[in-house]
Amino acid sequence: MFWDFMSLRPETMSTLLRLFSNTGLPDGWRRMDSYPANVYKLVNFNRVVHYCKFSFECKETKRYLSTKDASRVEPDYFTRDLFNAIERHNYPSWILYIQVMTEGQAMELLHRRVNPFDPFDNTKVWPSREFPRTRLGMLNLTSNPTNHFAEIEQLAFAPANMVPGIEPSAYDKILQGRIFAYPDAQRYRLGPNYQQLGPNRPLNAVRNYQRDGPQTFYHQGDEPNYHPNTFLGPPDVFINKLDFKEDIFLMLPPSVYDDVWQNQQYLDSLGIFNKQSLAKNIANSLGTVTDPEIKNRMLGLFSKIDRTFHMLIKDYL
Repeated sequence: MFWDFMSLRPETMSTLLRLFSNTGLPDGWRRMDSYPANVYKLVNFNRVVHYCKFSFECKETKRYLSTKDASRVEPDYFTRDLFNAIERHNYPSWILYIQVMTEGQAMELLHRRVNPFDPFDNTKVWPSREFPRTRLGMLNLTSNPTNHFAEIEQLAFAPANMVPGIEPSAYDKILQGRIFAYPDAQRYRLGPNYQQLGPNRPLNAVRNYQRDGPQTFYHQGDEPNYHPNTFLGPPDVFINKLDFKEDIFLMLPPSVYDDVWQNQQYLDSLGIFNKQSLAKNIANSLGTVTDPEIKNRMLGLFSKIDRTFHMLIKDYL
C-alpha cells in the first residue's frame, strides 16, 4: 500500500528520496535536524503579512546508521542515547532558524514561468538562495524528566497553540488540518482540560473563557463565562481588535506546478556513494512489491527525475 500511494502522488517524491537516503537513518535524536514543513504568517500591528518557515539545526556532528546497523538497534535506542547524553551534561542543542517570504514573493513563485511551485505545499523547499535562513535563537535540553508519565506522556503539543503575531497560513492545507486534529486527539487521550496539566500549563497564568468540564484542575472563580461582559471577564488581547485580512492568491491547478526540479537538485547534491546507497535502499523495498503496475508506475516517476538514477534502481531490483 505504501508504494501504491507514493506512485499515485508524485509530490511525495521529495519525502521519499530523503526517507530512503542516509539522512533517513540519523544516529539518534540529538544528531538530526528538524526540517520546516508548515507555513505560518508573521503579522504586525499594521497587519503587514510575511510568510515564514521555522527549522532547527542540530549542533552535534551528524552521524547516520547503516541499514544493517539500524536493523540491530533496540527500539528505545534514540531515547536512551538522548537521556544518557543529558545525564553526562553533554546537553543537546539546536539552532533555530527562520525563512521569510513576502506576499509578493509568494505570488511570484506561484506564477513564474520557470520552475513554478506552491510555497504553501509542505513537500516543497524554500531555496535558501532566494530566502536565506536567519538565526533566531537556540534550543537546549538541559534536564531529564523525573517522572516519565507525568512529564512526557502527558505532553500535548499542537500547532494550534500560537502567540499574537503568529498565525496559520490559509493556504497550508496540512497545517489547517493539524490545527483541528491535534487538539481533538489530545482531548480524547488526556481529557478536555489537558491544558491544565502541569506539562501543558503556561508559565504565567492565563485568564480565558474555557470553563468547567471533567477533570477541571483550576478554575477562575465566579467570573462570567460569556463575552462580552461588564464584570471581570478576561479582556480582549490586542490582536482581536484588529481587522483580519484574508490571504488572497490566485492558485493555479496543482498540475501546473513542478514536482521534478527540486528532486533533481537534491539528487545532484548527493555524492556517488550516497546516490548508490539511496538507489539500493529504494530497490530493496520496491522489490517486495508484487504488482508490476505499481512497480512500473514508480519507476516511471524516478525516470522523470533522473534517467541515470532510474537505471541504477533497476539494476538493484
